[in-house]
Parts: sequence; structure tokens; C-alpha cells
Amino acid sequence: MLPLGVGRHKFEVYYNRPMNKAVIPNISFGVREPYTQNIVKEDGIWNEEGTIYTSYMTISKHTQSDGINRIYVWGGEDDEYFECPFEKTRFNVNIQVASSMSTGFMAEGSAGCVKLSWNKSGADDIDDAMGYNIYRYTERIRYEEVLDMFGNRIWDDEADDWQKREIIERDTLRINPYVIDVEAENYVDRAVIPGETYYYYYKLQGTNLKEYGISNTVSAVPKEKPVSGIIDRLTQQGIKAIYAPNGKKLDKPQKGLNIMLMNNGTTKKVVVK
Repeated sequence: MLPLGVGRHKFEVYYNRPMNKAVIPNISFGVREPYTQNIVKEDGIWNEEGTIYTSYMTISKHTQSDGINRIYVWGGEDDEYFECPFEKTRFNVNIQVASSMSTGFMAEGSAGCVKLSWNKSGADDIDDAMGYNIYRYTERIRYEEVLDMFGNRIWDDEADDWQKREIIERDTLRINPYVIDVEAENYVDRAVIPGETYYYYYKLQGTNLKEYGISNTVSAVPKEKPVSGIIDRLTQQGIKAIYAPNGKKLDKPQKGLNIMLMNNGTTKKVVVK
């Protein structure tokens, strides 16, 4: 099933007999009961025989129905004025507004950070778009013993152990303290640990503070920061203060001898050439 993204889409209802063209059937779809969250009603028209009804719907960033949607058709009447049974059990449509919105969303693991970039054209379809919120999560896998209906553990002969099921836990948080400007196309996440896998998605936010949809999810692994020279190594260990030989406190290392007070209370003498 090919997904439908942002744009204008055609819906056709086929009947096995001529219908009363004076009566317009209702077409809708939704991800849950009653399947009427989205109404298809643009430019409805019957074919000449009255056996095919065609209507259109424009899917925008405001359409909150990503995923599999059930199509619901009701209210049709045949040419002998008998109402047709409704249909909401057989036909589905896959809506993917988020994916079409988030074209070009990428994550790149870099030295001590993750660089995120996207195509800001996705915001153009929302008149009141104010900016972006980026969300990050990590995954933790744990295993839980499987119990039967009486609360007893179940033995797995093949594994020679108690049966366990895998549970994936996610901790999701918004990483930008303020809304990212709508004209921006990149963001750098520095609150990361090298070697850890991070997952990202974003939402557009309107001036009404409402968020629209969810982008596709991307992932990246930040790399270790390269350590070059004694000062870089000491910086990683934690420098509390830097002093000149005469006891003057310095903002940064100077040429010549520098006395560095470390966070652990020790001192280091470093010569900068």
C-alpha cells in the first residue's frame, strides 16, 4: 500500500448498480472509530452512469492521521431509493504526512556532538509556523520473565532457562530550550555521550503553540573528541583555574610557564611555547 503524503488525492467509490445521483454519499477516514476524523468532500461528482462517485481531499501538515486509516463510506442511495449499507471494514489508506514533511532530515555523529539538518520547505505549508522542537530518545533493552495465567514462571527447554520477553524502554526529551527559528535548517546536540546511539525526530510548532505531526526518526552515534596536546588532556580532566608564575589568575594559558589548579586539588605546571 503506497502511502499518501501532503497534496490533493482522489477517492473513488464504485457501486454495482446505478445510484441516485441526487444523493451524495459520505466518505471519510480515520485511525480509530468512528473513522470520521477526516471528511472527503472536495469537488464530488458522479460518472454518467451513476456507478462511480469521485471526490478529493487535500492532505496538509494539519492532517493528524499518520498511519493506517480505515475508509468509511455511508449514505448512498440506489436508483430505486433504497439506502446502501455502510462500508467501514475492508478498505484502508496509509497516511504519511510526517515523512513527506520531513524530507532531508538527517543526523550525523561528530566529535562530541550530533549534527542535525533538515529541509525547511516542510514548514511552508503551515501559515502560522513559528519554528521547530527537536526530540531525542535512547533505547534500553531489558528482559522480563514470562508468567502464565496463574503467575508462575514458564520454563524454556530449548534455551534451558526461564522464558523471558524483550522490553524496549525509551526516554524521550525535548533538547532545544527555546523554539528553533522557522528559517533554521540545522541544530547541534552537544549533550551526548560518545559511543551512545541517539534517536531524533522533530515537530513543527505554530504561533498558537500547537505542534503539527512528527517527522521521520533518524539516529546517530557521536564520536570521541580528539585529544591533542597536554592542555586538551588536562581540560578533559577538569581545570579549575590557571595562574601565571607571579600568582596572577589567567583567563587562558599564556606563552611560557602556566600553573594549573585541577578540580581534584592537584596542580600541574605546563609550558606553552
